Amino acid sequence: MKKEVEVKTTIGELVGYFDGFYLIDKGEEGTWLTEEEYETVKYPELNPLEARQYKILMHKRDKVEALIKLMYDVIGFDEKNFKPFPCEAAKEQYYRYVEAIIKGGYND
Repeated sequence: MKKEVEVKTTIGELVGYFDGFYLIDKGEEGTWLTEEEYETVKYPELNPLEARQYKILMHKRDKVEALIKLMYDVIGFDEKNFKPFPCEAAKEQYYRYVEAIIKGGYND
């Protein structure tokens, strides 16, 4: 028996998709969203290693501190000269971390 995957968003859980619109359950009432609106409120999908790193970053539930720690991890910091290392490009997973931190959650 296959387990139904729950898709969480910042405003509720996805109930269904009908005729180009997504239905989000907000408890007492539902909200219909276009695809663009749905992608805006949908939590990012993180794999188990990324989810573990997210939990480590958010252990104090402080978004600012988590983003600062992530920034230093992405950029790096030269403590000898007290300035950041040059950053060529951030990995895609960092964008998902930032999205999850700002939105306040993730999907498995």
